[in-house]
Amino acid sequence: MPWKRQDKDMLAGRLDILLGAITTGESDDVILISDSYRQDPLGFYVLKSNIKKFENETITSLVRNGFKLGLLSHDHRSEELVKMIGYAKKTKNIPIMTRVKALLRNINNGILEGVIVHSAEVDYLKQKNDPLVDDLMLVPHLSFSTNVSMIMGVESPLGKGFIHRINDSIKRLKATGTHKKLLHQHVPTHFTLSERKQ
Repeated sequence: MPWKRQDKDMLAGRLDILLGAITTGESDDVILISDSYRQDPLGFYVLKSNIKKFENETITSLVRNGFKLGLLSHDHRSEELVKMIGYAKKTKNIPIMTRVKALLRNINNGILEGVIVHSAEVDYLKQKNDPLVDDLMLVPHLSFSTNVSMIMGVESPLGKGFIHRINDSIKRLKATGTHKKLLHQHVPTHFTLSERKQ
């Protein structure tokens, strides 16, 4: 279900709760926000067969030097990337697409040198042995993460107290280390990048 429709359905009371939400200053008269329960990374990926030295590079410096980078239209979670998207719209030299697989096909066909995509999608495709990600390699220091929460509409039939129960559960999972085990097992890139940020 598209994110905008999820948001609309949650506010109308047709959905109880949304996961992986990044808050953008919404009023607590409209939504209830849980504590952050994980980091949500976007990974900078290149092909193993086309690996270069990236140690002293930034996304901006790479693109300014002609690096062919592909982005997703809906995933821009760093100030640098927001600026790059603005730069791309002016210069038209950075393809901005709406689908991950379109970006992955372009990097595998040599049209792009790198892509920034949601790491969970890459992890999922790797679990499915999708050939589009066989040769992908993460560049951790050019990747970034954002804290995400769970959100629910104030009109949810679960009631306002439910968000406190969620927060208590998050605290227990973190105290026992269970959340790290789950991340490591199911979304290894999330775990790798989250550990780097701590």
